[in-house]
Amino acid sequence: MDVHPVLYDQLIAYAALELDENGISQVTTHVNECLECAATVHCYRQVRAFLRLDGMHAPPPHTLARTYAIFSHHRHLLNPN
Repeated sequence: MDVHPVLYDQLIAYAALELDENGISQVTTHVNECLECAATVHCYRQVRAFLRLDGMHAPPPHTLARTYAIFSHHRHLLNPN
């Protein structure tokens, strides 16, 4: 799919279970129709689950913000539209 009505940050927030009901509904609809975004959510959840296996605590907010920025930049490089 060329057009993504869902922002990458919303996708990651969805995968991290951080959205409200309206956001969940919007992203779920898109993820059910877009294999690329479904794969992104799946990959994020796998990485998150792996990182939590050793009992780690949640990373500090500044680390999460930096991670979102890196992934957002990476996403832009893959799909500059």
